[in-house]
Amino acid sequence: MKKQHLVMSLILGGCVAAVACSSGDDSSSGGGGTGGSSAGATAGGSSGKGGTTSGGAGKGGTTAGGSAGTAGSVAGTSAAGAAEGGADTGAAGEGGAPTVVVPPPPPQPLDPETLVVTSAVPSSFNHVLVTGTDYATQGEVASVKLNPATIEDSTVYPDPKGDVITVGSGGLGFALQRTLDKVTLLNGSKVHTTFDITSTGTGTSADIAHKAYVPVYNQNFISILDLSAGTVSGRIDLSQFNDPNDSDGSVNTTVAMYDPAQKIAYFVLSRIDLNSFDANFNLPCSATKSLIVGVDATTDTIVDLNGSADGKALELYLADPASATLSSDGKTITVFDYGCFAGSLTKQGVELVHLDTASRTIAYAPTDDNIPGDLILLAGQQALLHTSAPDYSADYWNKLDLSTGILGAQLNNVPQGAVFDGTDVVGVTIDSTSQAAAVVKYNVSNDTTTPIISSPWAGKYSSVAGTSLVE
Repeated sequence: MKKQHLVMSLILGGCVAAVACSSGDDSSSGGGGTGGSSAGATAGGSSGKGGTTSGGAGKGGTTAGGSAGTAGSVAGTSAAGAAEGGADTGAAGEGGAPTVVVPPPPPQPLDPETLVVTSAVPSSFNHVLVTGTDYATQGEVASVKLNPATIEDSTVYPDPKGDVITVGSGGLGFALQRTLDKVTLLNGSKVHTTFDITSTGTGTSADIAHKAYVPVYNQNFISILDLSAGTVSGRIDLSQFNDPNDSDGSVNTTVAMYDPAQKIAYFVLSRIDLNSFDANFNLPCSATKSLIVGVDATTDTIVDLNGSADGKALELYLADPASATLSSDGKTITVFDYGCFAGSLTKQGVELVHLDTASRTIAYAPTDDNIPGDLILLAGQQALLHTSAPDYSADYWNKLDLSTGILGAQLNNVPQGAVFDGTDVVGVTIDSTSQAAAVVKYNVSNDTTTPIISSPWAGKYSSVAGTSLVE
């Protein structure tokens, strides 16, 4: 849940809104939060960053603009010192006092936000990857076989902010250490291949049968992985979609999906200004629209989704998209939006993007001031909606009928990191006192959970940072 992750990152990083911090992602990505993570929502869905809302600014600590500003300030100080004191930087100035030179902050993490493999979704899932996080130093990934229920293995992945999530796509599992800009293809929970997303790539083409796309939150590109060769093959430039009024300089890509029939990967670009959050971590509304962009997976080129209209991308009606899911027929993308503030929260809810007609409709427009947290699509037009009270003092889960836009009964036992496999909802429960964890199935009709297996991790964690279904 990207917004929550941004808030968590800002707090953990010791930052104040609108002030750049030394590096320490909207997304995903943190962990589940009280009500559960949105971590499966991108590629199948994006992660809930811990909320997840990561925000590049909160996560990395500094935005590109912040880094540039600091560096410029340092340069100015050095120049002034040399001019007045007639000496190199750090030498005594006119009054004999040494010039203090503040070093520029470390580079901001790219923040790999999610991942999508260019292959079809498997017809069934035999394993679930669950990730716990301490939001400080590490996340632990456990691989659980569903039938018969078995904990196959677990692995700890270090990260300076505990910003580790798992993503499942095309039946494969991946661990994203987002502060470290690393993506690991998993064998169970273990390392199969690790990719350094800071690499610009080999310049070779990755075959569509062994390709993955990794969008990053804090810069304007998508990294292309060659899963067979175990290398980064290149990048897709998204800078054409950056709004010049967006001071953080990034399109903030949050979600990735793939249509195997059309061989098109879809990406959701939030295009929020990470420098604009107010002191209460509220995002002010702006004229900049969020976008959906398509990439031809056979050529890695941008495709025109807009028909005869200007541009190639589709604009969204609502603001700050958190997660999105492509329908099985490839015609509709359901987008869940956090919204923005214009005196009060607005432009939040659920919108449907109709790819065949290049049009949008609003499926759910809240009438309260609750803060959106997560959306889990079930069968048909049914969904589970997670929100929080405006002051975050309480969490709520409700049934939601997207065909009517009507909010249904409140639910009390939805697990953290809940994901829907087409039949069942799977998630994790964590005891708030003992931190004892269990992987469970959740029954929506009677609001109850049934244990699958207990103690998936060797360590103890208070939050779930990702639940992903894999083959």
